[in-house]
Formats: sequence, structure tokens, C-alpha cells
Amino acid sequence: MSQPSRTSDLVCTIASEEAMVHFAAHWASVIKPGLWLGLSGDLGVGKTTFVRHMLYALGWASSVKSPTFTLVEPYALPNLKVYHFDWYRLESPEELEYIGIRDYVQSDALVLVEWLERAAPYFYAHGDLLFTFSYHNEGRQVTVSALSMEGERCISTLRGVPGFLHSFLS
Repeated sequence: MSQPSRTSDLVCTIASEEAMVHFAAHWASVIKPGLWLGLSGDLGVGKTTFVRHMLYALGWASSVKSPTFTLVEPYALPNLKVYHFDWYRLESPEELEYIGIRDYVQSDALVLVEWLERAAPYFYAHGDLLFTFSYHNEGRQVTVSALSMEGERCISTLRGVPGFLHSFLS
């Protein structure tokens, strides 16, 4: 199992829900079809909130719910398919085959995976970016690690946006 690259980690402090909206919108501006994003962190730390705001930034206008019980929620945007997985209820990585993971994973789909730790080898074989959410004072801290060249491209692009790292503190 490959591990995240630590040389390119991007650490962001998210001070509020409004800041999370901006954070997710920035990421929505650099992602592209075919990327796999892993979302790691404790219950209630903001993983689904991040996904919700990213989907809104990508143009989704309806509700966004956690796929905890359904395991996957598909979203068909005009120019992008998105599959939002929650692997919390998986007992083993082999269960991915039972839910038909291969049917969902297409080269033109953006894949978002919460609780990737439940099937880490599978995720790391495909993953591009790892978002690790943690509580930080009254807000959140998100560490983003690149797992592929495309992941590196995303981080590099956002590092080049003036004021990017400071835009989430209020």
C-alpha cells in the first residue's frame, strides 16, 4: 500500500462553515474527471460538509446527503459524474466487489471516498488526493496530501492562487 507524499502536504485551517464553502469551491475549481479524493477524519469533523459544498460549487443544485447507509450517492452533473462513497460500514475491502465498485468507477467520474481506511489498499491503488480532517480550536484543520502526479498538480495550482491559504481563516 502506498502512503501519502509528505513533501507536498498542504495544511489549511478552516475557521467556519462559510470558510468551508470557500475551501471546497477552490478545490472544485482544480479537480477534474477521473480523480479519486479520500476524506479521512473523525465522525462529525466535516467530510460530508466539504463534499456538499464542493458539489454545490460544481453546479449541483439539489440536496447532498451522506451515503453512510447507501454506501454510494451518484451525482450527474452536466460535464461530470461524481460518486460519493462512504465505506464506514464495510467489514472488509472485499465487500467493495459486492457493491459493484467496478461498475461505479469510470475514467470520467470524480470519486469521493469517506472512511477510506476501511479499504485502504483499494483506495491507495487509485487515490490522487487525501484530505485529513481534524478538529482545531473552534474550527477544522485539513491536511491535503498528494498521492499521484494529478494530485500534485491540484495542490501546486492552489498554492499559486494569491491568498489561498489565508482565505479560510474568517
